[in-house]
Amino acid sequence: MRYNIQGIARDSYGIVSPDENISIYINNTEICATVYTTEESTNKIDTCPQIQTDEKGIFNIWFDSDDYEDLTTTVDIELGSETVENIKPFKLVDNRVLNTTNVEGESVYDAYNPEFIDIDGGSF
Repeated sequence: MRYNIQGIARDSYGIVSPDENISIYINNTEICATVYTTEESTNKIDTCPQIQTDEKGIFNIWFDSDDYEDLTTTVDIELGSETVENIKPFKLVDNRVLNTTNVEGESVYDAYNPEFIDIDGGSF
């Protein structure tokens, strides 16, 4: 099953950061996480940087539960000189993994953790 983290990268003034490389690592390691660019993609990307923000600073990262033995795995997201640590790509609620269709009207990430995460002084 695929799980999504999405956001907008902004600089310290709130200006979006277009065409920026994003590297995703297994938490506290230098091991690049395996991700996908879309929910349907069959192309695993496991070389950092895995993705880029688009012209509006928007990014989507897809994780597949089949690629990870431990669904409590967390990742660190690096954009430029900023790193956000300990992100949970697999949303566990009551020991069950939720997907992006389990919560109507909002993303599971927002429902699970309503706080914003800063990257380059902005948020996603």
